[in-house]
Amino acid sequence: MDNIRIIYKDEAIVVIDKPYGMPSQEDRTGDASVLTVLSEMLKERGESAELYPVHRLDRGVGGLMAIARTKSACAELNLLIQEGRLHKEYLAVAFGHCDGGAYTDYLFKDAATNKSYAVRTKRQGSRLASLDAAPLAYSKIAEREATLVRVVIHTGRHHQIRAQLSSRGYPLVGDRKYGGVCAQARNIALLSHRLSFTLYGREFDFKLLPRTDAFPFSLFEKELKNCE
Repeated sequence: MDNIRIIYKDEAIVVIDKPYGMPSQEDRTGDASVLTVLSEMLKERGESAELYPVHRLDRGVGGLMAIARTKSACAELNLLIQEGRLHKEYLAVAFGHCDGGAYTDYLFKDAATNKSYAVRTKRQGSRLASLDAAPLAYSKIAEREATLVRVVIHTGRHHQIRAQLSSRGYPLVGDRKYGGVCAQARNIALLSHRLSFTLYGREFDFKLLPRTDAFPFSLFEKELKNCE
């Protein structure tokens, strides 16, 4: 069982670098999840293994993820999310020449396909989704344009970044479900890059950069240094 890299840990929270390909919680595949692996790691260290998920990352997405270690911390963090006081930024590589902007849509989740669709008008089952996308650099992947994008999300919807960018013609590289098929990509080119919040009077600001030797982020090594 692979260990998870712990970025920060105290009695209330633990912040980790979630591995690509690992589900945040147990699912029907039965594969080891972040919660089960991390719980075992803490138990082996003689620490409390009680964990409460606050926000989730898709299985094919990696990066910063905060997990509460107490019920009260979980409640506090959930309140921050509801009030928009937990700042979340992502780094992504998308196909196309993305000019960025403020994206607002209603997202409808199709349970049968486990896929979200951006719809122009509100309909039963749809939820408002908003994010800001800012292009950082451009490159080429097999003659196709590609953009390194910084994304700040304001709502936490199912497959939000993947669905909203794809609906505008910018599928994430490696995201087969949303049209970003790429033989060179082992994972979806999306990383939870920054988490910042205030909890119990303390300010936290965590940053994580993608591995620049991993495709397609390897195309933007110079630009990623400016994200530190």
